[in-house]
Amino acid sequence: MNKKSFSAELEQLHAMLKFIEKESKAREIQPSLIDKIILAAEEALVNVIDYSYPSGQGLIEIFCEDSHERKGFVVIIKDYGVPFDPLKQTYKHSDLSKVKDSQALGGYGIYIFIGVMDKVEYQRNTDGNQLTLVKYLD
Repeated sequence: MNKKSFSAELEQLHAMLKFIEKESKAREIQPSLIDKIILAAEEALVNVIDYSYPSGQGLIEIFCEDSHERKGFVVIIKDYGVPFDPLKQTYKHSDLSKVKDSQALGGYGIYIFIGVMDKVEYQRNTDGNQLTLVKYLD
């Protein structure tokens, strides 16, 4: 498992995605799957940056590892901010047309990373949020 820490700022988003891309390339993952992993990670990271730290200061830790249950790549995004379970948001808006028809901007990022990845899990630990994104390679 490889880990890297970043400031929770949009200015750091490119560096975060480069770290994930480097880790996935080191595992010789197909470029088309890497593109999906990066897209999902970008959407998830923007949500963390925008919502976990309302005061603007915070930390994001990214862990990259191989899946142990079957051949795959795992990205774990951990923050220490406000509790936020993105999976519960999808249940609130199980009908995408309602999201589309609402006047709120955004709201699709969660659907993108859930749709692109094979498995998405959220945990609130005593010290923060943990979002796990898994892409199977077989």
